Amino acid sequence: MRVDGPLIFDLASVRKSVSVEIRVTPNVAYADGYPRENGIAGGWIRPEDLDNYTDLIDVIEFEDVNKHKEQALYRIYIEEKEWDGDLKDLITNLNYPGVNRMIDPKISMTRKDCKQSCMRGGICRLCKTMLDLASPELYKEKNETIQR
Repeated sequence: MRVDGPLIFDLASVRKSVSVEIRVTPNVAYADGYPRENGIAGGWIRPEDLDNYTDLIDVIEFEDVNKHKEQALYRIYIEEKEWDGDLKDLITNLNYPGVNRMIDPKISMTRKDCKQSCMRGGICRLCKTMLDLASPELYKEKNETIQR
């Protein structure tokens, strides 16, 4: 079974409920065909966070790839387990900037169990805030303000 949002945000419950192989596509924000403004709340997973899902998923698949891009994604997600650049350059349909190396891993792991409350009327805006804080422009602006 291939899992995307909202189930990817509650994989522990999914794992308990099914006895089939669970597959995820970490490099795609959404793949259901419904257009979204930016994909922030999508089912993407950062390379640094993938190891935290090992007890919950059986297979990862890469989509929106050719042979060279798939090799690069394999290297980034499986071998190096990190991405220093902008997440929107790594994640298909994530149309929002956020430099991955500036993201706090503890904050990003909150997504794993959030049950996508932001899409069910909740007040959580953690994903957007996390990406906003991972902005070099914001950092530069705040740093200049502090130095004044």
